Amino acid sequence: MWRIATSEEQNIKITYLRDNQQHTTEAIPYVEPNKWYERKALRRLEIKPEMASTIFDVVSNSPAALAGLKHGDRIIELNGNVIYNPQAVASAVDAMSNGPVTGVKSDHPAR
Repeated sequence: MWRIATSEEQNIKITYLRDNQQHTTEAIPYVEPNKWYERKALRRLEIKPEMASTIFDVVSNSPAALAGLKHGDRIIELNGNVIYNPQAVASAVDAMSNGPVTGVKSDHPAR
């Protein structure tokens, strides 16, 4: 998530595009409550950026390969729903699975 670390005003002025039209609004940042001994929390807007869901690798003879997907393809829609970040693909895969997701590699050793 993006965080707003500094600003001069209490509210954050945001300018954005929607349907090719520019709009401006103000948001009141959220500050997570903390304990007296903790460092002051940063103010947050709790928005996420759009990130491309680009295919890095396709397993040979997998359903994705048989469907014609290739390295470098960008996934823009999944089951008729427009997606805006890679987490949407991971969440859809998890939702379709009848069991644990396997074949995931991690930099962390098994515990």
